[in-house]
Amino acid sequence: MQQSHGEEPGDWYFYVTALHWAVTQFTPASMEVTPNNFWERLYNLAAICIAVVLFPTFLTSIANGVTAFRKKNADSNEAKQNLIQYLQDNRISLDLSNCIQCVVLAQHENKRKATRIHEPDVSLLKFLPPSLKEQMHVETYQPILIRHPILTALAAHHGRTLTKICDRAMSQESLGSSEELFAYGKEAEHVYFVLSGKLIYYQGPPASPQPAQEVSADDWFCDQVLCLRWIHHGQMAGLHPCELAKLHAFSFRKIVDRHTLVREMCCRFAELYLSAINNDDISDLGCSKEELENMVSMMAEKPTEDL
Repeated sequence: MQQSHGEEPGDWYFYVTALHWAVTQFTPASMEVTPNNFWERLYNLAAICIAVVLFPTFLTSIANGVTAFRKKNADSNEAKQNLIQYLQDNRISLDLSNCIQCVVLAQHENKRKATRIHEPDVSLLKFLPPSLKEQMHVETYQPILIRHPILTALAAHHGRTLTKICDRAMSQESLGSSEELFAYGKEAEHVYFVLSGKLIYYQGPPASPQPAQEVSADDWFCDQVLCLRWIHHGQMAGLHPCELAKLHAFSFRKIVDRHTLVREMCCRFAELYLSAINNDDISDLGCSKEELENMVSMMAEKPTEDL
């Protein structure tokens, strides 16, 4: 490559020439720049050897990335096509079909964007010894559980029971925006603790819901299941993407039932809770924190030996 009119090559010319030479070391191409002495030839050989190692690796990584991207798109397209085919085969109306597709695709996108990793997603934790796993669960869930007054009292009187609850009755769940957590008329199974995000609650059946109520981080709801069999009296959905901790009610009652004094304490709480429920305005949000603290105080007034 010659410069016209005998002009002196500029800096950009040398930069481009150096880049051209570097690229030829990774490809079968050639150029007019060649080594003129022993040290230049040795440098050229070293560059070629490095290129022989790096270039195939570079190409392989690009090929693998493209293949993974194509497979992901193919799986997504196949899932969408299966959904459309299902709706068509079952003769779902066009309006309802469009609504279903919008909701399903939006929830799928929310799940895809979720960044929080839950315990079942971490395969290596399966190899964790039970004692260490119990400690991990206590450090994860105890600060969450003791927000609730009755669980705070339980921790103070019988810490080992709360440890078992953390280890055997707790789990986590991510909830996307507009994703439904539970519906009216379904049996409740968990107490929910909001770790982050916001939810919206509609009391009453779908045909005649009450004004919406927002639930934010550090709140909890559905704690009625600790005391009795509970049927949801409204609908709860994510207002913004949420992270929830869940206390499984059946596991809680099973753990509590093993200790007579702890069971008596929880039964006393259940009596007070039932007496505080307003039958004219039954809600899944339960009693306020102040009301729960009053119940725990009333429990303390009844003489009981230290658990």
